[in-house]
Amino acid sequence: MIKLIQYLLLVIIILGCSSKKDESSTLKYSYVETHRLLPLGDKVIKLDSLTDPWKIHYFMFNQNYRKQLFILSSLDNSLQVYDWEKGTLLSKKILPKEGPDGVGVASSIFVKNIDSIFVLSSYQFQLSLINADYKVVKRYSLLHSSNGKPKIGEGMFPIGKQTSSMGFYNNKIIVGGYPFIDRTEESFYSKGKTSLSLDIKSGVFEYLTSVPNSYKVRYENGNKILAQQIFSSQTFNYEKGQMILSHLTEPFVEVVNLNSKKVIDFYAGGESISEILWAKRNMENQDEFKFFLKQPYFSSIYYDKYRKVYYRILELPNLEKKDNYDEQPWTKPSVIILNDEFKKIGETILPKGYSLSSLIITENGAYFRKYIDSEDTILFTLFKLIEK
Repeated sequence: MIKLIQYLLLVIIILGCSSKKDESSTLKYSYVETHRLLPLGDKVIKLDSLTDPWKIHYFMFNQNYRKQLFILSSLDNSLQVYDWEKGTLLSKKILPKEGPDGVGVASSIFVKNIDSIFVLSSYQFQLSLINADYKVVKRYSLLHSSNGKPKIGEGMFPIGKQTSSMGFYNNKIIVGGYPFIDRTEESFYSKGKTSLSLDIKSGVFEYLTSVPNSYKVRYENGNKILAQQIFSSQTFNYEKGQMILSHLTEPFVEVVNLNSKKVIDFYAGGESISEILWAKRNMENQDEFKFFLKQPYFSSIYYDKYRKVYYRILELPNLEKKDNYDEQPWTKPSVIILNDEFKKIGETILPKGYSLSSLIITENGAYFRKYIDSEDTILFTLFKLIEK
């Protein structure tokens, strides 16, 4: 009886432990694998001849049940629209960088509708709203300082990456990023911001999330985050009013209630890893990249609204790769599958040769981009979620 009481007290203590921000976290757990991803076939998109297939950002948009793939090319600052089913180019427009309709150097896009397209210019700390004629309707500044100049130690650098797509909720555009602070400074780990929410009517924004508390703990233990590890990925479950953040080195995901701003952590790690290490603060800069290549990392997360699951991408070091001249990829991809309550229901190791920072989700399944030797073509493989 005494042992039983001690056991129950231990369970109560564990369940009562507070999370990093507001409520209790889901601890690491055993799970029954019920689902996996199965490849079905490929889809080819033939690009404009002036477009580099690896210097693009894309966004899937449904227009009257017609899927259109918007592609932003960084080479010529162009916005291209493709028919998804046919894989053909419908239109192309060069976005001016300066002038009345200038959008700066475009980094990424969010298509609310054909007449409301948001264009992010990361290095100008600027967000532009353009209409169907590609005219600028409004510009928004994402700078923290009131005098219009960025200042080290304040604000957030907005990310224009495929893995950190913008979101839209309650007339607010949500942008992800990383602290606009030198990562050698303590304030990076204690005050750094990772997302903001901007009211499109007033133009006023507020910071939504900060770096995880685990960052500060690691820093106080004599460690530092690497330049390659500062990024995070975000996805949205609009039905539940949630934004989900995945950090490269953390086994948990942050679930942000977009109404209350409360944050809850859920464990969402992989079976093949126990910990992702940080470098010691005294590590020389030239040794950092080699250290990074030996560490797994969570590169991105995506919500599949059609099947109500999340795909969290885990990149495992490819120990078979010998050097830069070896054609093998640096990592081996694994896809962790979570249900909409963040319970793990499966994990699929994908074959080599897939870019897991470029995922498109439709009612047919999840399209993973495949590495191919082509200067004007991109190739996606359709993976279908099936029960085992």
